[in-house]
Amino acid sequence: PNHNNLSTIGVREMNRVEFFTVDQVAKMAQVSRATIYRMIAKNEIKPTKFGNATQIHRDQIGGQSTEKE
Repeated sequence: PNHNNLSTIGVREMNRVEFFTVDQVAKMAQVSRATIYRMIAKNEIKPTKFGNATQIHRDQIGGQSTEKE
C-alpha cells in the first residue's frame, strides 16, 4: 500500500503503520510541518532517519501536547 498520502490510509491500515512522515504527522495533529520540526528541535518528538528521510515512529505521536503543564 502507498503510505505517502495520508488520505489513502484507512483507520485499520493506519494502526499497522509503524512510521509516519513529517507531513502525515502534521496533518494528523492539524498543525504545520514547521510545528513538527520545532517539536523535534525541542526533543518533544524523537525522529528516526532513513537516509535523508525523516520519519516519526507511531509511539512518538501518541498523546503529544504542545502545552506545558
